[in-house]
Amino acid sequence: MKKFSILLLSLFLLLAIVACNNENSTNEGTATKEDTEQIQVSGPIEPTEESKCAGCQMKIYLKDEEMGQFTAQALTEGGDYLFFDDSGCLLNAPRKTGETYAKTWVRDYYTLDWIETEDALAVHSDIATPMKMGNSFFSNQEKVDIFMSENAELNPTVVTWDDIDAVAYERYQKKMQQQNNSDSNESSNH
Repeated sequence: MKKFSILLLSLFLLLAIVACNNENSTNEGTATKEDTEQIQVSGPIEPTEESKCAGCQMKIYLKDEEMGQFTAQALTEGGDYLFFDDSGCLLNAPRKTGETYAKTWVRDYYTLDWIETEDALAVHSDIATPMKMGNSFFSNQEKVDIFMSENAELNPTVVTWDDIDAVAYERYQKKMQQQNNSDSNESSNH
């Protein structure tokens, strides 16, 4: 009888927990504020086959694909995840959209694990990346040293995020200027 009472009490508690959790979810599949806060705590997610770069709309390379080690992502202040095919797009997209990010991540070149950008060590080299930025990221100095010694022919140089951002910004300005020139030429032809 005692075992039956414990079993019945356990079943009642389980049903109560399930009912409480169902009250916090929505039928439309949208995230509640509590869900969004949980997402922000849980960290990065993986892109899908359908994911496009929020900066240039190109394909996002998945973890197991060639060039997947250059994929980056951001969590917006609004709780949305955005993916980028290269570090340049990660830096330039907010210049175009005005979006602000709560967190940003890049992949460790060797392990493909996500690293918060503020913790990532960067190396610029002649390595092929999706947007030809040439930046690889590492979670520690030992990996930087290994990459630099194994890839000396790629002219590796340790860089800072400020260095990367300066190059990204320069490219962004050139692209905007080209776009403006193209728009001006189109309007003068009409």
